[in-house]
Amino acid sequence: MRTGKDRNSQYVYIPIPGHERWSLEVAAPLTERERLLIAALLTEWAHENAPSAKREGFAERVAQWLHDAQRDPDTPVPTELLERDWEGRVPLLVVHTKAAFSLTELAVLESYFEQQAWLVPIREGELLVLIPVSLIQSEEENTLTEELYRAGEGLVEVAAAEIGETVTVVIHPPLFHPDQLPVAVKELRTAWRLGRRFHPQRTVIATWNARMERLLMEIPDDVVRQWLMQSPTPFWEDGELRETLTALFRHNLNLSETARALYVHRNTLLYRLERLKQETGLDARRFEDAVYMYTVLLLTATEAHEE
Repeated sequence: MRTGKDRNSQYVYIPIPGHERWSLEVAAPLTERERLLIAALLTEWAHENAPSAKREGFAERVAQWLHDAQRDPDTPVPTELLERDWEGRVPLLVVHTKAAFSLTELAVLESYFEQQAWLVPIREGELLVLIPVSLIQSEEENTLTEELYRAGEGLVEVAAAEIGETVTVVIHPPLFHPDQLPVAVKELRTAWRLGRRFHPQRTVIATWNARMERLLMEIPDDVVRQWLMQSPTPFWEDGELRETLTALFRHNLNLSETARALYVHRNTLLYRLERLKQETGLDARRFEDAVYMYTVLLLTATEAHEE
């Protein structure tokens, strides 16, 4: 704690563990009693809001263990991790553009999860969040999958509103023992790479929802280009048709739901699909053609997103 003054005001500096320093500036002169009272109150606030060295050390040790376990699966689990409550922990991977979140930003995320989350920065631009499954379960009759998506969407919104950061959140089913964590982290990272490649517009990605994408990821780029060149017309380059097909497949070829999602009349949707059929010979309501077009949309997703 340090105090000082300039010609017109007095100020108090409060160092916070990490790389931050907060200051309070008061326009009017302070008495010695007032200065000491403010300093005492702010010191107490800083201690309450700054992460403890113990918590930071825990996160660092977990991150180091995960790093070592990627190379040697037999690396023993840290004792302090074994001693924690593992009655269903949901791992979320938060991928962000910053090198790291500040202590204040981490405090915001901890507050969102009611101080029950374990926050572990594991790489530059990656934050592992472990939350109890009971925290995301609501009284509504939702499936666990729906609750996981809601948790991811909520975290995306909080990061945008409270931190000003655009993030992608990868969700994973609950874990019940810490030795499952290294494999889960690997799956989270794989899902993020698949999502960035095939669904760049998504902000919440699930590890269990990319079976076809895993296969397509193995196809060399030159093979993909040659395959696309065999199409009678590059329908995927038409923005309106691409949007229409994406909505159609998202709603399992249900025309009424697709029309509502696109805010168009059902006849307008039918007209677009008929135009596609006339130009390409492909009928989106025919299973074989639908699979082909869906595959094309996946393989050209990154290119379309960058336009």
